[in-house]
Amino acid sequence: MTYNILEKIDLEEIALKIFQSEIKILDELILKTNDSALDKVYQQLKNLYEVTSIEAIISNLAVIFNDLSSLKIYDLAIIFQQFIQRYLYFGETINNFKSYWEENKLNFNDIQICNVFWETFAPFFNGQINFYTQRYLNLINTSDTLTCSSELSSILNQFCNSIIQNQDITQKIHYTEEFCNYLSDFKNIIMKINIDQVTEAKEQFLNNTMEMKVATQSITIFIEKVVEKINNEQGE
Repeated sequence: MTYNILEKIDLEEIALKIFQSEIKILDELILKTNDSALDKVYQQLKNLYEVTSIEAIISNLAVIFNDLSSLKIYDLAIIFQQFIQRYLYFGETINNFKSYWEENKLNFNDIQICNVFWETFAPFFNGQINFYTQRYLNLINTSDTLTCSSELSSILNQFCNSIIQNQDITQKIHYTEEFCNYLSDFKNIIMKINIDQVTEAKEQFLNNTMEMKVATQSITIFIEKVVEKINNEQGE
């Protein structure tokens, strides 16, 4: 049996389902603050349960982010900023996959359902992981920040090179998850670059690193949900 990939595996639908699970986390964070100043923000968040597109998610999260920033609730604002980055990544990935599909669709005509991930999504996500990892590697190796921390430079380069050089998608995902876990310990990274001496280069490095953490986390979540969707289709 051949498999209509675009009909069965809708990446935007997958991303929207991810959001419906993640919005509950944001909901709880707002409620935990127990601050009446956030009543408007909470209502805005409730409206997000009804969104039907990635663009709507991003624009609504941006409004909430701006409101939190205006209220000087920066810890929550940063969290919402990271979710904006995640759904910007999802939106870009969806568009990239459409382009990838158009360029390669003649090769996908006779793919069996059991090979859908390995023959279509694995090469695509392999390229996505390499793109984001290489971009981050270029950024950190042209930054003055890591000249003061050879240890951190070595660790980050080792992670990035392990990801890029490994062509086995399973191993690549494994290294990407490990890299994400390392980047998630932001306090450790801050300690290694001596943040007491704040510079514009250090701030840019930290921003790039936070974005890379969000990208690696988002990539692995997306792949997991794509595989889950394929397995569900295969079982039907």
